[in-house]
Amino acid sequence: MKPSRRFDSLIALLAILASGVVLIALGVDPDALGTISIALAGLYAAWASSGGKNASNDDDKRDA
Repeated sequence: MKPSRRFDSLIALLAILASGVVLIALGVDPDALGTISIALAGLYAAWASSGGKNASNDDDKRDA
């Protein structure tokens, strides 16, 4: 049973939020935290727009 795409997105969002909380607790400079947040948002956007295409291609290769 595969987890839904919505569940995957929830896990990714929680991981990003947890990362922000940890960085704030460690005393990271707010300017650096802003840069890190933008980078993480970009990575999430790239991951979300891929739609799991790589995973389906791997499954097709195994079936052949």
